[in-house]
Amino acid sequence: MPAEEETRVDVPASVADRRLGETVVSGTRTGPSFKSLPGQSSDTLSSPVEALRREEVGRLHALTSVMRWLSVAMIATLPFFGGNSALRYVLIGGLALGIPMGYWFQWVISKPGGLTPERMTATAVGLGVNGYVGILFFGVFSGATTIVVLSLFIASRTEFLNSAFLLYLLSAVAEALFGGLIISGVMDDPGLITLGGASVFEAIFMILFLQCMYFGAFMMGKASRKMTIDAIDELEGARRQVGQRDALLNEARNDLDHALQVVGGPGRYTEQTIGSFKLGVIIGRGAMAEVYEAHHTETNEPAAIKLLHQNLLAEPRAVARFIREARAAAALDSPHVARIVEASDPLEPLPYLAMERLSGNDLAHFLRHKPIMSMSKVLELIEQVADVVDRASEAGIVHRDLKPQNLFLAEQPTGKPIWKVLDFGVSFLAEGSGTLTQGNVVGTPSYMSPEQARGGAVDQRTDIHALTAIAYRCLTGRPPFTGRDIPQVMYAAVHSMPEQPSVVADVTPEVEAVIAVGLAKRREDRFESGAKLVEALESAARGQLDPKVRDLAMGLLAELPWGARD
Repeated sequence: MPAEEETRVDVPASVADRRLGETVVSGTRTGPSFKSLPGQSSDTLSSPVEALRREEVGRLHALTSVMRWLSVAMIATLPFFGGNSALRYVLIGGLALGIPMGYWFQWVISKPGGLTPERMTATAVGLGVNGYVGILFFGVFSGATTIVVLSLFIASRTEFLNSAFLLYLLSAVAEALFGGLIISGVMDDPGLITLGGASVFEAIFMILFLQCMYFGAFMMGKASRKMTIDAIDELEGARRQVGQRDALLNEARNDLDHALQVVGGPGRYTEQTIGSFKLGVIIGRGAMAEVYEAHHTETNEPAAIKLLHQNLLAEPRAVARFIREARAAAALDSPHVARIVEASDPLEPLPYLAMERLSGNDLAHFLRHKPIMSMSKVLELIEQVADVVDRASEAGIVHRDLKPQNLFLAEQPTGKPIWKVLDFGVSFLAEGSGTLTQGNVVGTPSYMSPEQARGGAVDQRTDIHALTAIAYRCLTGRPPFTGRDIPQVMYAAVHSMPEQPSVVADVTPEVEAVIAVGLAKRREDRFESGAKLVEALESAARGQLDPKVRDLAMGLLAELPWGARD
Protein backbone atom coordinates (compact mmCIF):
# COMPACT_ATOMS: atom_id res chain seq x y z
CA MET A 1 0.00 0.00 0.00
CA PRO A 2 1.70 3.26 -1.04
CA ALA A 3 2.13 6.21 1.23
CA GLU A 4 0.38 9.48 0.83
CA GLU A 5 2.30 11.46 -1.77
CA GLU A 6 4.22 14.63 -0.90
CA THR A 7 3.34 17.21 -3.51
CA ARG A 8 -0.12 18.19 -2.30
CA VAL A 9 -0.38 21.90 -1.61
CA ASP A 10 -2.42 23.50 1.10
CA VAL A 11 -2.19 27.23 0.51
CA PRO A 12 -4.66 29.91 1.61
CA ALA A 13 -6.69 30.99 -1.39
CA SER A 14 -5.81 34.65 -0.94
CA VAL A 15 -2.12 33.81 -1.08
CA ALA A 16 -2.66 31.56 -4.07
CA ASP A 17 -4.54 34.31 -5.92
CA ARG A 18 -1.78 36.80 -5.18
CA ARG A 19 0.91 34.40 -6.35
CA LEU A 20 -1.02 33.58 -9.48
CA GLY A 21 -1.33 37.25 -10.28
CA GLU A 22 2.40 37.84 -9.83
CA THR A 23 3.76 34.77 -11.56
CA VAL A 24 4.59 34.64 -15.24
CA VAL A 25 5.17 31.24 -16.78
CA SER A 26 8.56 31.35 -18.40
CA GLY A 27 9.56 29.66 -21.61
CA THR A 28 12.09 29.94 -24.37
CA ARG A 29 11.63 29.55 -28.08
CA THR A 30 14.05 27.28 -29.85
CA GLY A 31 12.98 28.06 -33.38
CA PRO A 32 12.06 30.93 -35.65
CA SER A 33 9.19 33.23 -34.79
CA PHE A 34 6.00 32.75 -36.78
CA LYS A 35 2.59 34.39 -36.59
CA SER A 36 -0.12 32.26 -35.06
CA LEU A 37 -2.58 30.25 -37.07
CA PRO A 38 -6.19 29.80 -35.92
CA GLY A 39 -6.35 27.48 -32.93
CA GLN A 40 -2.58 27.61 -32.65
CA SER A 41 -0.38 29.18 -30.06
CA SER A 42 2.20 31.67 -31.17
CA ASP A 43 4.58 29.85 -28.85
CA THR A 44 3.96 26.42 -30.29
CA LEU A 45 4.68 24.93 -33.69
CA SER A 46 1.99 22.33 -34.30
CA SER A 47 3.97 20.68 -37.13
CA PRO A 48 6.74 21.46 -39.63
CA VAL A 49 4.09 21.91 -42.34
CA GLU A 50 2.19 24.46 -40.22
CA ALA A 51 5.41 26.29 -39.38
CA LEU A 52 6.40 26.48 -43.03
CA ARG A 53 2.92 27.64 -44.01
CA ARG A 54 3.36 30.68 -41.80
CA GLU A 55 6.60 31.49 -43.56
CA GLU A 56 4.93 30.92 -46.94
CA VAL A 57 2.20 33.42 -46.15
CA GLY A 58 4.84 36.01 -45.30
CA ARG A 59 6.82 35.21 -48.44
CA LEU A 60 3.71 35.48 -50.64
CA HIS A 61 2.92 38.82 -49.01
CA ALA A 62 6.42 40.03 -49.87
CA LEU A 63 6.24 38.74 -53.46
CA THR A 64 2.84 40.37 -53.98
CA SER A 65 4.16 43.69 -52.69
CA VAL A 66 7.18 43.53 -55.00
CA MET A 67 4.95 42.68 -57.97
CA ARG A 68 2.62 45.55 -57.11
CA TRP A 69 5.34 48.18 -57.04
CA LEU A 70 6.90 46.70 -60.17
CA SER A 71 3.49 46.95 -61.86
CA VAL A 72 3.13 50.59 -60.83
CA ALA A 73 6.59 51.38 -62.23
CA MET A 74 5.86 49.58 -65.49
CA ILE A 75 2.45 51.23 -65.96
CA ALA A 76 4.12 54.61 -65.49
CA THR A 77 6.92 53.91 -68.00
CA LEU A 78 5.38 51.59 -70.62
CA PRO A 79 3.72 54.43 -72.59
CA PHE A 80 7.22 55.68 -73.38
CA PHE A 81 8.40 52.30 -74.71
CA GLY A 82 8.34 51.30 -78.33
CA GLY A 83 7.51 47.75 -79.40
CA ASN A 84 4.16 46.17 -80.21
CA SER A 85 1.39 48.64 -79.34
CA ALA A 86 -1.31 45.99 -78.89
CA LEU A 87 0.81 43.97 -76.50
CA ARG A 88 1.74 47.14 -74.59
CA TYR A 89 -1.88 48.07 -73.97
CA VAL A 90 -2.82 44.49 -73.05
CA LEU A 91 0.10 44.43 -70.60
CA ILE A 92 -0.88 47.79 -69.07
CA GLY A 93 -4.44 46.51 -68.65
CA GLY A 94 -3.26 43.27 -67.05
CA LEU A 95 -0.92 45.10 -64.67
CA ALA A 96 -3.68 47.56 -63.71
CA LEU A 97 -6.02 44.65 -62.96
CA GLY A 98 -3.29 42.82 -61.05
CA ILE A 99 -2.75 45.63 -58.52
CA PRO A 100 -6.20 45.41 -56.81
CA MET A 101 -6.12 41.64 -57.22
CA GLY A 102 -2.81 41.63 -55.35
CA TYR A 103 -4.34 43.60 -52.48
CA TRP A 104 -7.23 41.15 -52.41
CA PHE A 105 -4.86 38.17 -52.41
CA GLN A 106 -2.86 39.59 -49.50
CA TRP A 107 -6.04 40.22 -47.52
CA VAL A 108 -7.43 36.74 -48.21
CA ILE A 109 -4.30 34.78 -47.28
CA SER A 110 -4.04 36.72 -44.01
CA LYS A 111 -7.39 35.30 -42.88
CA PRO A 112 -7.71 31.87 -41.21
CA GLY A 113 -7.86 29.22 -43.92
CA GLY A 114 -7.44 31.83 -46.63
CA LEU A 115 -4.56 30.12 -48.41
CA THR A 116 -6.41 27.42 -50.38
CA PRO A 117 -5.50 25.29 -53.42
CA GLU A 118 -8.21 26.97 -55.52
CA ARG A 119 -6.92 30.48 -54.80
CA MET A 120 -3.34 29.46 -55.39
CA THR A 121 -4.31 27.85 -58.71
CA ALA A 122 -6.24 30.97 -59.82
CA THR A 123 -3.28 33.13 -58.80
CA ALA A 124 -0.86 30.86 -60.70
CA VAL A 125 -2.97 31.07 -63.87
CA GLY A 126 -3.30 34.85 -63.60
CA LEU A 127 0.41 35.25 -62.93
CA GLY A 128 1.32 32.92 -65.80
CA VAL A 129 -0.90 34.66 -68.35
CA ASN A 130 0.00 38.19 -67.27
CA GLY A 131 3.66 37.29 -66.98
CA TYR A 132 3.88 35.84 -70.43
CA VAL A 133 2.19 38.85 -72.02
CA GLY A 134 5.06 40.83 -70.51
CA ILE A 135 7.61 38.33 -71.84
CA LEU A 136 6.15 38.58 -75.35
CA PHE A 137 6.31 42.36 -75.15
CA PHE A 138 9.91 42.56 -73.91
CA GLY A 139 11.07 39.49 -75.82
CA VAL A 140 10.84 35.71 -75.59
CA PHE A 141 14.64 35.59 -75.38
CA SER A 142 15.02 38.62 -73.07
CA GLY A 143 15.81 38.93 -69.39
CA ALA A 144 12.07 39.27 -68.67
CA THR A 145 11.97 35.48 -68.39
CA THR A 146 13.68 35.78 -64.99
CA ILE A 147 10.31 36.76 -63.49
CA VAL A 148 9.08 33.26 -64.39
CA VAL A 149 12.11 31.67 -62.72
CA LEU A 150 11.52 33.67 -59.52
CA SER A 151 7.78 32.94 -59.48
CA LEU A 152 8.31 29.22 -60.07
CA PHE A 153 10.81 28.95 -57.24
CA ILE A 154 8.52 30.71 -54.77
CA ALA A 155 5.39 28.83 -55.91
CA SER A 156 7.06 25.41 -55.69
CA ARG A 157 8.14 26.12 -52.10
CA THR A 158 4.49 26.25 -51.03
CA GLU A 159 2.41 23.25 -50.02
CA PHE A 160 0.28 23.72 -53.17
CA LEU A 161 2.56 21.80 -55.52
CA ASN A 162 -0.20 21.25 -58.09
CA SER A 163 -0.61 25.02 -58.51
CA ALA A 164 3.15 25.43 -58.89
CA PHE A 165 3.28 22.62 -61.45
CA LEU A 166 0.45 24.28 -63.41
CA LEU A 167 2.43 27.53 -63.46
CA TYR A 168 5.47 25.59 -64.67
CA LEU A 169 3.47 23.91 -67.46
CA LEU A 170 1.95 27.21 -68.62
CA SER A 171 5.36 28.90 -68.70
CA ALA A 172 7.19 25.98 -70.33
CA VAL A 173 4.52 25.41 -72.99
CA ALA A 174 4.21 29.13 -73.77
CA GLU A 175 8.00 29.50 -74.07
CA ALA A 176 8.27 26.45 -76.32
CA LEU A 177 5.26 27.47 -78.44
CA PHE A 178 6.12 31.11 -79.08
CA GLY A 179 9.84 30.41 -79.27
CA GLY A 180 9.20 27.70 -81.85
CA LEU A 181 6.86 29.92 -83.89
CA ILE A 182 9.42 32.71 -83.93
CA ILE A 183 12.38 30.44 -84.78
CA SER A 184 10.40 28.72 -87.56
CA GLY A 185 9.40 32.08 -89.02
CA VAL A 186 5.68 31.44 -88.61
CA MET A 187 5.40 34.68 -86.61
CA ASP A 188 7.55 37.73 -86.24
CA ASP A 189 9.22 38.31 -82.87
CA PRO A 190 7.11 41.09 -81.26
CA GLY A 191 9.57 41.70 -78.46
CA LEU A 192 11.62 44.82 -77.80
CA ILE A 193 14.70 42.61 -77.41
CA THR A 194 15.31 39.90 -80.01
CA LEU A 195 18.07 37.44 -80.85
CA GLY A 196 18.98 39.54 -83.83
CA GLY A 197 21.38 37.68 -86.06
CA ALA A 198 21.56 34.52 -83.98
CA SER A 199 21.48 31.22 -85.84
CA VAL A 200 18.66 28.70 -85.58
CA PHE A 201 20.91 26.46 -83.49
CA GLU A 202 21.65 29.31 -81.08
CA ALA A 203 17.96 30.21 -80.83
CA ILE A 204 17.00 26.59 -80.14
CA PHE A 205 19.77 26.36 -77.55
CA MET A 206 18.38 29.50 -75.86
CA ILE A 207 14.89 27.98 -75.77
CA LEU A 208 16.22 24.74 -74.27
CA PHE A 209 18.28 26.72 -71.78
CA LEU A 210 15.20 28.63 -70.61
CA GLN A 211 13.27 25.35 -70.34
CA CYS A 212 16.02 23.98 -68.11
CA MET A 213 15.92 27.16 -66.03
CA TYR A 214 12.15 26.84 -65.56
CA PHE A 215 12.34 23.16 -64.65
CA GLY A 216 15.34 23.76 -62.40
CA ALA A 217 13.57 26.58 -60.54
CA PHE A 218 10.53 24.36 -60.00
CA MET A 219 12.59 21.41 -58.73
CA MET A 220 14.84 23.57 -56.56
CA GLY A 221 11.86 25.18 -54.88
CA LYS A 222 10.28 21.78 -54.28
CA ALA A 223 13.54 20.36 -52.85
CA SER A 224 14.09 23.47 -50.77
CA ARG A 225 10.68 23.07 -49.19
CA LYS A 226 11.40 19.45 -48.28
CA MET A 227 14.77 20.35 -46.77
CA THR A 228 13.16 23.13 -44.75
CA ILE A 229 10.46 20.80 -43.44
CA ASP A 230 13.07 18.20 -42.53
CA ALA A 231 15.14 20.83 -40.72
CA ILE A 232 12.12 22.14 -38.79
CA ASP A 233 11.11 18.57 -38.02
CA GLU A 234 14.55 17.86 -36.55
CA LEU A 235 14.42 21.08 -34.57
CA GLU A 236 10.95 20.30 -33.28
CA GLY A 237 12.01 16.75 -32.43
CA ALA A 238 14.92 18.10 -30.40
CA ARG A 239 12.65 20.65 -28.73
CA ARG A 240 10.10 17.97 -27.89
CA GLN A 241 12.79 15.76 -26.39
CA VAL A 242 14.08 18.63 -24.26
CA GLY A 243 10.55 19.50 -23.20
CA GLN A 244 9.84 15.86 -22.42
CA ARG A 245 12.95 15.61 -20.27
CA ASP A 246 12.16 18.86 -18.47
CA ALA A 247 8.58 17.79 -17.77
CA LEU A 248 9.65 14.38 -16.51
CA LEU A 249 12.41 15.96 -14.43
CA ASN A 250 9.88 18.24 -12.71
CA GLU A 251 7.64 15.25 -12.11
CA ALA A 252 10.58 13.26 -10.76
CA ARG A 253 11.48 16.07 -8.36
CA ASN A 254 7.94 16.01 -7.02
CA ASP A 255 8.22 12.27 -6.43
CA LEU A 256 11.70 12.31 -4.94
CA ASP A 257 10.82 12.86 -1.28
CA HIS A 258 8.09 10.26 -1.49
CA ALA A 259 10.45 7.71 -3.04
CA LEU A 260 13.16 8.36 -0.46
CA GLN A 261 10.77 7.94 2.44
CA VAL A 262 9.47 4.50 1.49
CA VAL A 263 12.05 2.89 3.71
CA GLY A 264 10.67 -0.57 4.49
CA GLY A 265 12.16 -0.49 8.01
CA PRO A 266 10.72 -0.45 11.54
CA GLY A 267 8.87 2.59 12.81
CA ARG A 268 7.66 4.03 16.10
CA TYR A 269 4.69 1.61 16.25
CA THR A 270 6.29 -1.52 14.79
CA GLU A 271 5.37 -4.66 16.79
CA GLN A 272 2.58 -2.77 18.61
CA THR A 273 -1.10 -3.68 18.40
CA ILE A 274 -3.41 -0.96 17.09
CA GLY A 275 -7.09 -1.87 17.16
CA SER A 276 -7.35 -5.43 15.83
CA PHE A 277 -3.99 -5.39 14.05
CA LYS A 278 -0.37 -5.98 14.92
CA LEU A 279 1.91 -3.62 13.05
CA GLY A 280 5.03 -4.57 11.11
CA VAL A 281 7.49 -2.41 9.16
CA ILE A 282 6.73 0.89 7.49
CA ILE A 283 5.78 0.43 3.87
CA GLY A 284 5.16 4.09 3.12
CA ARG A 285 5.46 7.54 4.59
CA GLY A 286 3.81 10.74 3.43
CA ALA A 287 3.24 14.34 4.46
CA MET A 288 0.45 13.49 6.93
CA ALA A 289 0.80 9.84 7.78
CA GLU A 290 2.82 6.66 7.93
CA VAL A 291 1.60 3.36 6.52
CA TYR A 292 2.54 0.09 8.22
CA GLU A 293 2.11 -3.44 7.05
CA ALA A 294 -0.09 -5.27 9.53
CA HIS A 295 -1.93 -8.54 10.26
CA HIS A 296 -5.20 -9.12 12.08
CA THR A 297 -4.44 -10.51 15.53
CA GLU A 298 -7.06 -13.27 15.22
CA THR A 299 -7.44 -14.08 11.51
CA ASN A 300 -3.94 -13.10 10.41
CA GLU A 301 -5.56 -11.21 7.51
CA PRO A 302 -3.04 -8.79 5.96
CA ALA A 303 -3.81 -5.09 6.05
CA ALA A 304 -2.22 -1.68 5.73
CA ILE A 305 -2.53 0.60 8.75
CA LYS A 306 -2.36 4.33 8.24
CA LEU A 307 -1.37 6.46 11.27
CA LEU A 308 -1.10 10.22 11.55
CA HIS A 309 2.35 11.62 12.15
CA GLN A 310 3.01 12.27 15.82
CA ASN A 311 3.37 16.03 15.32
CA LEU A 312 -0.09 16.27 13.70
CA LEU A 313 -2.06 14.58 16.47
CA ALA A 314 -2.63 17.92 18.21
CA GLU A 315 -4.00 19.60 15.06
CA PRO A 316 -7.80 19.22 14.88
CA ARG A 317 -7.96 19.89 11.13
CA ALA A 318 -5.39 17.20 10.37
CA VAL A 319 -7.29 14.71 12.52
CA ALA A 320 -10.59 15.72 10.87
CA ARG A 321 -9.14 15.14 7.40
CA PHE A 322 -7.86 11.78 8.49
CA ILE A 323 -11.28 10.74 9.74
CA ARG A 324 -12.91 12.13 6.64
CA GLU A 325 -10.90 9.76 4.46
CA ALA A 326 -12.53 6.83 6.25
CA ARG A 327 -16.00 8.35 5.83
CA ALA A 328 -15.52 9.05 2.14
CA ALA A 329 -14.05 5.66 1.27
CA ALA A 330 -16.64 3.80 3.34
CA ALA A 331 -19.45 5.68 1.55
CA LEU A 332 -18.42 4.26 -1.84
CA ASP A 333 -19.42 0.74 -2.74
CA SER A 334 -16.98 0.13 -5.57
CA PRO A 335 -14.32 -2.48 -6.26
CA HIS A 336 -12.18 0.39 -7.51
CA VAL A 337 -11.84 2.06 -4.10
CA ALA A 338 -9.36 0.82 -1.49
CA ARG A 339 -11.56 -0.89 1.10
CA ILE A 340 -11.52 0.32 4.72
CA VAL A 341 -11.65 -2.73 7.00
CA GLU A 342 -11.47 -0.90 10.32
CA ALA A 343 -11.27 2.67 11.58
CA SER A 344 -10.60 4.21 14.96
CA ASP A 345 -13.19 5.99 17.02
CA PRO A 346 -13.00 9.75 16.38
CA LEU A 347 -12.24 10.32 20.06
CA GLU A 348 -9.32 7.91 20.27
CA PRO A 349 -5.97 9.59 20.97
CA LEU A 350 -4.26 7.74 18.09
CA PRO A 351 -6.46 7.81 14.95
CA TYR A 352 -5.88 5.00 12.50
CA LEU A 353 -7.28 3.48 9.33
CA ALA A 354 -6.99 -0.20 8.52
CA MET A 355 -7.20 -0.73 4.77
CA GLU A 356 -7.05 -3.77 2.58
CA ARG A 357 -3.46 -4.63 1.77
CA LEU A 358 -2.90 -4.10 -1.93
CA SER A 359 -0.27 -5.79 -4.02
CA GLY A 360 0.94 -4.02 -7.12
CA ASN A 361 2.12 -0.52 -8.01
CA ASP A 362 0.65 2.91 -8.52
CA LEU A 363 0.33 4.59 -11.92
CA ALA A 364 3.31 6.84 -11.18
CA HIS A 365 5.51 3.74 -10.91
CA PHE A 366 4.45 2.51 -14.35
CA LEU A 367 4.89 5.95 -15.93
CA ARG A 368 8.38 6.29 -14.51
CA HIS A 369 9.38 3.07 -16.27
CA LYS A 370 7.40 3.69 -19.48
CA PRO A 371 6.26 7.32 -19.89
CA ILE A 372 3.58 6.64 -22.53
CA MET A 373 0.74 4.12 -22.26
CA SER A 374 -1.19 2.56 -25.12
CA MET A 375 -4.67 3.86 -25.89
CA SER A 376 -6.27 0.57 -24.85
CA LYS A 377 -4.62 0.70 -21.41
CA VAL A 378 -5.57 4.35 -20.97
CA LEU A 379 -9.19 3.54 -21.80
CA GLU A 380 -9.18 0.74 -19.24
CA LEU A 381 -7.75 3.06 -16.59
CA ILE A 382 -10.11 5.96 -17.31
CA GLU A 383 -13.18 3.71 -17.41
CA GLN A 384 -12.49 2.24 -13.97
CA VAL A 385 -11.55 5.53 -12.30
CA ALA A 386 -14.47 7.35 -13.95
CA ASP A 387 -16.80 4.84 -12.29
CA VAL A 388 -15.43 5.95 -8.91
CA VAL A 389 -15.85 9.62 -9.85
CA ASP A 390 -19.52 9.07 -10.72
CA ARG A 391 -20.25 6.99 -7.62
CA ALA A 392 -18.52 9.61 -5.48
CA SER A 393 -20.57 12.36 -7.10
CA GLU A 394 -23.80 10.48 -6.30
CA ALA A 395 -22.62 10.27 -2.68
CA GLY A 396 -21.82 13.99 -2.59
CA ILE A 397 -18.05 13.42 -2.65
CA VAL A 398 -15.39 15.09 -4.79
CA HIS A 399 -11.96 13.47 -4.49
CA ARG A 400 -10.00 16.66 -5.40
CA ASP A 401 -6.63 14.91 -5.60
CA LEU A 402 -6.74 12.42 -8.46
CA LYS A 403 -3.19 11.90 -9.75
CA PRO A 404 -0.94 8.99 -10.78
CA GLN A 405 0.23 8.42 -7.19
CA ASN A 406 -3.36 7.89 -6.06
CA LEU A 407 -4.29 5.36 -8.75
CA PHE A 408 -3.13 1.86 -7.86
CA LEU A 409 -3.14 -1.18 -10.13
CA ALA A 410 -3.99 -3.87 -7.60
CA GLU A 411 -3.34 -7.53 -8.28
CA GLN A 412 -6.29 -9.84 -7.75
CA PRO A 413 -6.30 -13.42 -6.41
CA THR A 414 -8.19 -14.41 -9.54
CA GLY A 415 -8.54 -12.44 -12.72
CA LYS A 416 -6.67 -9.45 -14.11
CA PRO A 417 -5.48 -6.51 -11.96
CA ILE A 418 -7.87 -3.62 -11.43
CA TRP A 419 -7.33 0.06 -10.77
CA LYS A 420 -8.18 1.40 -7.32
CA VAL A 421 -8.50 5.00 -6.19
CA LEU A 422 -6.59 5.86 -3.01
CA ASP A 423 -6.45 8.72 -0.51
CA PHE A 424 -9.72 10.53 0.04
CA GLY A 425 -8.01 12.64 2.72
CA VAL A 426 -8.69 15.96 0.99
CA SER A 427 -12.02 15.00 -0.52
CA PHE A 428 -14.98 17.33 -0.38
CA LEU A 429 -18.05 15.90 1.37
CA ALA A 430 -21.35 17.62 0.77
CA GLU A 431 -22.64 16.84 4.25
CA GLY A 432 -21.24 19.55 6.43
CA SER A 433 -17.52 19.18 5.73
CA GLY A 434 -17.20 21.59 2.85
CA THR A 435 -15.68 24.26 5.10
CA LEU A 436 -12.95 22.03 6.56
CA THR A 437 -10.29 23.46 4.27
CA GLN A 438 -11.55 27.01 4.99
CA GLY A 439 -11.07 28.31 1.45
CA ASN A 440 -7.57 26.90 1.11
CA VAL A 441 -6.20 25.50 -2.13
CA VAL A 442 -5.89 21.72 -1.91
CA GLY A 443 -4.79 19.23 -4.52
CA THR A 444 -1.73 18.51 -6.66
CA PRO A 445 -0.81 21.40 -9.00
CA SER A 446 0.00 19.42 -12.17
CA TYR A 447 -3.49 17.85 -12.17
CA MET A 448 -5.36 20.70 -10.50
CA SER A 449 -8.43 22.31 -12.06
CA PRO A 450 -8.62 26.10 -12.45
CA GLU A 451 -11.32 26.36 -9.79
CA GLN A 452 -9.14 24.44 -7.34
CA ALA A 453 -6.13 26.66 -8.00
CA ARG A 454 -8.32 29.68 -7.26
CA GLY A 455 -9.67 28.11 -4.08
CA GLY A 456 -13.20 28.13 -5.51
CA ALA A 457 -16.15 25.76 -5.36
CA VAL A 458 -15.70 22.24 -6.70
CA ASP A 459 -17.94 19.47 -8.01
CA GLN A 460 -17.53 16.22 -9.97
CA ARG A 461 -16.30 18.17 -13.01
CA THR A 462 -13.24 19.06 -10.93
CA ASP A 463 -12.40 15.35 -10.81
CA ILE A 464 -13.21 15.08 -14.54
CA HIS A 465 -10.53 17.70 -15.18
CA ALA A 466 -7.99 15.76 -13.10
CA LEU A 467 -8.88 12.49 -14.81
CA THR A 468 -8.46 14.10 -18.24
CA ALA A 469 -5.11 15.52 -17.12
CA ILE A 470 -4.09 11.98 -16.14
CA ALA A 471 -5.14 10.74 -19.60
CA TYR A 472 -3.02 13.53 -21.15
CA ARG A 473 -0.05 12.43 -19.02
CA CYS A 474 -0.46 8.79 -20.02
CA LEU A 475 -0.86 9.51 -23.74
CA THR A 476 1.85 12.16 -24.15
CA GLY A 477 4.45 11.16 -21.57
CA ARG A 478 4.37 14.53 -19.81
CA PRO A 479 2.16 16.28 -17.24
CA PRO A 480 -0.22 18.84 -18.72
CA PHE A 481 0.95 21.68 -16.47
CA THR A 482 4.55 22.17 -15.36
CA GLY A 483 6.77 24.89 -13.93
CA ARG A 484 9.82 25.55 -11.81
CA ASP A 485 7.75 25.89 -8.65
CA ILE A 486 4.22 25.44 -7.32
CA PRO A 487 2.98 28.99 -8.11
CA GLN A 488 4.06 28.62 -11.74
CA VAL A 489 2.29 25.29 -12.08
CA MET A 490 -0.86 26.73 -10.49
CA TYR A 491 -0.70 29.72 -12.82
CA ALA A 492 -0.51 27.38 -15.80
CA ALA A 493 -3.46 25.35 -14.51
CA VAL A 494 -5.60 28.50 -14.39
CA HIS A 495 -4.44 30.40 -17.45
CA SER A 496 -2.80 28.01 -19.93
CA MET A 497 -3.57 25.10 -22.18
CA PRO A 498 -0.94 22.34 -22.34
CA GLU A 499 1.05 21.67 -25.48
CA GLN A 500 -0.93 20.07 -28.29
CA PRO A 501 -0.90 16.28 -27.69
CA SER A 502 -0.18 15.37 -31.31
CA VAL A 503 2.92 17.57 -31.27
CA VAL A 504 4.57 15.46 -28.57
CA ALA A 505 3.02 12.02 -29.17
CA ASP A 506 0.94 9.92 -31.54
CA VAL A 507 -2.52 11.23 -30.61
CA THR A 508 -5.40 11.50 -33.08
CA PRO A 509 -7.37 14.74 -33.60
CA GLU A 510 -10.49 13.02 -32.18
CA VAL A 511 -8.73 12.12 -28.93
CA GLU A 512 -7.26 15.64 -28.80
CA ALA A 513 -10.78 17.03 -29.00
CA VAL A 514 -11.89 14.95 -26.01
CA ILE A 515 -8.88 16.11 -24.00
CA ALA A 516 -9.60 19.74 -24.90
CA VAL A 517 -13.14 19.44 -23.56
CA GLY A 518 -12.04 17.58 -20.41
CA LEU A 519 -9.43 20.27 -19.67
CA ALA A 520 -11.78 23.21 -20.35
CA LYS A 521 -11.13 26.15 -18.05
CA ARG A 522 -14.83 26.59 -17.29
CA ARG A 523 -16.51 23.72 -15.43
CA GLU A 524 -19.69 24.03 -17.48
CA ASP A 525 -17.75 23.29 -20.68
CA ARG A 526 -16.42 19.93 -19.44
CA PHE A 527 -18.07 16.53 -19.55
CA GLU A 528 -20.75 16.37 -16.90
CA SER A 529 -19.81 12.88 -15.70
CA GLY A 530 -17.14 10.26 -15.85
CA ALA A 531 -19.40 8.12 -18.03
CA LYS A 532 -19.63 10.92 -20.61
CA LEU A 533 -15.84 11.24 -20.64
CA VAL A 534 -15.43 7.50 -21.14
CA GLU A 535 -18.05 7.43 -23.90
CA ALA A 536 -16.34 10.29 -25.76
CA LEU A 537 -12.86 8.81 -25.34
CA GLU A 538 -13.96 5.37 -26.56
CA SER A 539 -15.71 6.81 -29.62
CA ALA A 540 -12.70 9.03 -30.35
CA ALA A 541 -10.40 5.99 -30.19
CA ARG A 542 -12.62 4.34 -32.85
CA GLY A 543 -12.57 7.50 -34.99
CA GLN A 544 -16.30 8.03 -34.43
CA LEU A 545 -16.38 11.07 -32.14
CA ASP A 546 -19.72 12.81 -31.69
CA PRO A 547 -19.68 15.97 -33.87
CA LYS A 548 -21.06 17.95 -30.91
CA VAL A 549 -17.95 17.14 -28.88
CA ARG A 550 -15.72 18.01 -31.84
CA ASP A 551 -17.51 21.35 -32.34
CA LEU A 552 -17.27 22.15 -28.64
CA ALA A 553 -13.54 21.41 -28.67
CA MET A 554 -13.02 23.62 -31.73
CA GLY A 555 -14.83 26.48 -30.02
CA LEU A 556 -12.80 26.10 -26.83
CA LEU A 557 -9.52 25.96 -28.75
CA ALA A 558 -10.49 29.03 -30.73
CA GLU A 559 -10.76 30.88 -27.40
CA LEU A 560 -7.60 29.39 -25.87
CA PRO A 561 -5.45 27.37 -28.28
CA TRP A 562 -3.09 24.56 -27.35
CA GLY A 563 0.06 25.92 -25.72
CA ALA A 564 -1.40 29.41 -25.23
CA ARG A 565 -2.27 31.34 -22.11
CA ASP A 566 -5.12 33.80 -21.69
